[in-house]
This record gives sequence, C-alpha cells and structure tokens, in this order.
Amino acid sequence: YAGTDLGVFISIDDGLSWAPFNDGLPLVAVFDLQANSSTGLIVAATHGRGVFSVPLTTPLAISAFGETGPDTLAEAAPALQDSGIVRLIGNGANQTTWTAVHGGGTWLNLIDSVGTGIGRIRWALDPSGLAAGTYVDTISVNAPGATNGPARIVDSLVVKADLAAQVIPGTPISDTAFAGDTTLPTDSVLISLIGAGSDTASWTVTKERQSPWVNLVAASGNGPGYAKWQVNPAAAPNGQSTEVLSIQVPGALDSPASVFVGLFVVQPPSIQEVIDALIQGSTLTPLVRAALDSRGNKDGRFDLGDVLGWFRRCQASPTACPSLARDLPSPPVVTITPNAPRPAHEK
Repeated sequence: YAGTDLGVFISIDDGLSWAPFNDGLPLVAVFDLQANSSTGLIVAATHGRGVFSVPLTTPLAISAFGETGPDTLAEAAPALQDSGIVRLIGNGANQTTWTAVHGGGTWLNLIDSVGTGIGRIRWALDPSGLAAGTYVDTISVNAPGATNGPARIVDSLVVKADLAAQVIPGTPISDTAFAGDTTLPTDSVLISLIGAGSDTASWTVTKERQSPWVNLVAASGNGPGYAKWQVNPAAAPNGQSTEVLSIQVPGALDSPASVFVGLFVVQPPSIQEVIDALIQGSTLTPLVRAALDSRGNKDGRFDLGDVLGWFRRCQASPTACPSLARDLPSPPVVTITPNAPRPAHEK
C-alpha cells in the first residue's frame, strides 16, 4: 500500500504495478498510512479530510518462534523455563484462540499453552532422570482457520554429566629419604574434572594434619590441572610419617577427594655398607635400598647406578649427605715443586 497525493494505491506484485485503492476513501492527499494485520484494517490520515479506515481482506495466519536457543543443564540441575512468541495476523486475529502441544518428551512441560492473538508461550525443561546426551522436542501451535498452521518451535536440551573430580593416581604416594637430607622431592597428582562446568571449576588443596614436612607448591587452580607439593625430609622425624591432602572442588559430587602422602626417613648407610652391598649382596634394609634408588637412577632396584647417583648428588650438595662427608677421607694434598729432582724410584 502507498499513500499519494491522489489517495491510496495498492500493489499485489511487490511493486511492479499499482492500482487505486479508494474504496470509501476520498481522492485526497494521504500523509500517513498504517495497515494493522491484527485488526484487519488499513488506516489513512489525509490532508484536511480526517482519518479513514477500510477493512482489509487478509487470510488468518499463525507464526511462532522461540526466544532462547538450545539449553545446557547438568543432570541434577533444577528445571529451566523457556518461552516463545505466538503471532496471529489477518482477519479476526485478535479474537482467535491458539493452543500449543508438544511431541511428548517427558523432560518438556508446557506451562502457558493457550492464548489469543499475539501472546507468549512458556515451557519448562527438566533434566531429572535423563542421562547425559542431547534431547529434542517440537512444540506445535495451531489456531482455527489459520491457513498455514500449525506453527512450530523446535527446542533442544543438552544434558551434561554432573561435575565430578577424579584424582590420578588414587593410591598412596610415598617417598623414602635419609635423615638430614635437604633435597626436596616434588610429587604431584592430576586433578581430572568431568561433567558440567569442568573447564572452569575451581579446586583447592589443603593439608589435613598440617605436617611441616609437606610444602604445597601448586595448591589451587581452575579446570583440570596438577596439584604439586614438596617433601622436606629434614623437617620430618625418623620413621614413617603420613599426611592427607584434601582436594576441594565446589559442586563436585565426590568432593573432597583425599591423597595420602607418606614419608619414610631412615638413617643413611656408611660407604663401606654400600660397597659391601654391591659386592657381596647386602644387609641393607629395603627402606635404605629404596632411599638410595630414589636418589639414584630410580629404576626400582638397588644397583651401581644408585650409588653413583647418590655420590653425584652429595657432591653437588655436601650438606645434604652428612654420612658421606663423614666417611670419605680427606683428599691428599700434592705439592709440586718446579725443577725439583725426581726421586730415584720414579726414574
């Protein structure tokens, strides 16, 4: 429709051709024009002749569209409401009632399913009892006399497993060290998070027993990551000590998770005892053997590589190996005098 200086014109071919539409309208300039498909009227404001309205003959049609996109919920999340707009246009649109039904998915429940003219439809998405996966349902909206009904809204629900935390490894972690050792081994566990929100879920690590020989290095993070700590044998008593690390993940089903950290502190052997063990097969205790291996080649058994590794470590940090410093003889002092006569036995 177009308002002109000669009244109203109509085109039924998208503006390719125009014809007068002056049924009941005077031949006068039209300054404003409004077609209301809901009431079925076209209203024209003229120059000096007032406002005129003429009924339109528009078939009743219905349309519907959702106001939100697909939703993602955890398995134990509360129900979530969605909504959509239903619109009727054409003759009698404001007086025509529409109704909505859905495809029968148990997770979708209609709340507002009846209306008149232009209105809103509401429904709830409930993940209770659903396994992780994607669910799709169709809401159909129809109105008597609508030529294009039913209108359809397709909604989907993505259900994710509830947030859960898994600590890898889940077995006790133990270190064996010599008394007075100042070397600080670093241990770690992988915190694996799965389920809804796993990429951004926060975690923290605390010591339940507040043992001074455990120093937390990486005690917090977001998403999957490693919790790390150092073991300080010098701060632990001789014998066996145990600490429990508590890993908290807010909202996770199995939080908190626990990691058991053990430390065995033993007296270091003498060099002679180590040499006898290599040559004759030793009387070293399993804990001493384990301590030497943890400071050596870490291949799970006591051998020459462990002893050499222990020597190298102690050479780099003598204060970490008091027993080795005690047993090693002082290095000989050699004095070289230039041009001194050589002893007879060296000749």
